[in-house]
Amino acid sequence: MATVVIIILLGVILFFFIRPIREKKRDSKYFKWLWWIFEMEAIVYVTGAFLLLLIVSGSTALNHYFFSANRTEQELAQIEVELKNYYQENQEYPLTIKELIRNRPLKRDWLTDNWDIPYRFSLEPKNYEIRSAGLDGIFDTEDDLYITTE
Repeated sequence: MATVVIIILLGVILFFFIRPIREKKRDSKYFKWLWWIFEMEAIVYVTGAFLLLLIVSGSTALNHYFFSANRTEQELAQIEVELKNYYQENQEYPLTIKELIRNRPLKRDWLTDNWDIPYRFSLEPKNYEIRSAGLDGIFDTEDDLYITTE
């Protein structure tokens, strides 16, 4: 952070320092040297801005695609606990996830995984399966995340 502040201050100083010199001594070695520093600083600014943009957009993409799997696994574990609690109270599993959520607004996120794809809920008399399509967004592939009882 301190480096960024120093570079910005140096740029401001050089900008105001070079301006009067440029008008008087355009052909001097001193001016050419200062102008070269100014150009290098401009390249550093542009490169730095590009890298910052790349890092920010890259971390957002990584967060969305790769870290969503961890959040989806955690969410599936929470859903599994709620399903077991529901079964203990009612001696049967809910027919849909919406029935499990009922009127609890904080659980509305359970309708979709962290890639915004609806969970697939399969129910048999004493068994259930909740499946997330995973990173590729296609069900029944290797990257699917799911919980089940049998």
